[in-house]
Amino acid sequence: METNTTEEKTSVENAALDIEKKAASLPQEVRTRIPTIACQEDLTRANNALAYIYKVIRRVDGIFDPMIETTRKAWKMALGKKKEVMEPISDAQDYTKGLIKRYNLELMRVKAEAEETERLRLKEIADKAEEKIQEAIQAEADGDDERATEILEEAVVQAEEETKTAPVIIPEVKKMEAAIMKDHWAWKEVDFSSIPRELLLLDRAKINAIVMRDKEKTDIPGIEVYNDPVVSHRGARG
Repeated sequence: METNTTEEKTSVENAALDIEKKAASLPQEVRTRIPTIACQEDLTRANNALAYIYKVIRRVDGIFDPMIETTRKAWKMALGKKKEVMEPISDAQDYTKGLIKRYNLELMRVKAEAEETERLRLKEIADKAEEKIQEAIQAEADGDDERATEILEEAVVQAEEETKTAPVIIPEVKKMEAAIMKDHWAWKEVDFSSIPRELLLLDRAKINAIVMRDKEKTDIPGIEVYNDPVVSHRGARG
């Protein structure tokens, strides 16, 4: 059994090498024999060449399709097994990532609130200092330079004390070895009519279906329908 299998494998490999050589030489051979079609004889020669090409194609299909099918089955089996093995792993991964994401988002929210609270606290201190400065300016305008100096000194001392007193503790988002939080911007449609025209895609599959059905009678605004014939082998489907 092993010997037969080895012989079959060698036979297929030899056939594959042989057809590969034929395929590689085919373009130049066709161009040499049929540089152009200028008469009925040339057309007959081209038709015979096309028939031969389709024969080679069938030979290629016969050699490689079984190999592709075998590989496809093995690939599908391996893919299915990998998916089966990965399911519980992905579940554990998603769960852990979810925990990390929720914790970090909460930490970021608390951090943002703390930063805003500290900003407001410092602004309040600055506003008080500004009020003192205005008082000092007014005292100086009234001719009381001594009082103006006292007010400014009091403002400096008060600002320093309030700045140092009970600062808001801002939590730190620590770096992790196995995980990282990074921005991931997403989008959702809220008003289709406002989306720029250049961002809208044609439904090519639906347009193709309409054109194939209605042919030259197709009537789609903005679409020009034309016939672009293709040459195919009489024995080929389609």
